Amino acid sequence: MTKNPVKNKPKIESNNKKGELVKKKDDINIEEWLSKKLKRYISKLDGSKKGDLRKLISRCIEEPLIKIVLKETEGNQLKAANILGINRNTLRKKVQEMRIRYK
Repeated sequence: MTKNPVKNKPKIESNNKKGELVKKKDDINIEEWLSKKLKRYISKLDGSKKGDLRKLISRCIEEPLIKIVLKETEGNQLKAANILGINRNTLRKKVQEMRIRYK
């Protein structure tokens, strides 16, 4: 019998009725961390050039998030889509567009 190397990794799970992740006392507050980082980044922009900050930030967050969830679900797109709260076909499209490899 071979050992599953993923067995001892913590799984991404919901632990309340709505399926939302509940933070523990010692967890990092992602919103506060992201807010500080974004304020620092935006303060360095002069606002005279047209940009698409929303798209940039979305992509910077979405791609690693999809990679992590796919890794944790061992590439199972249906499970990953459920965790992410999106349709499996939407996930498949994003994986193709971002050229994400997870196997």
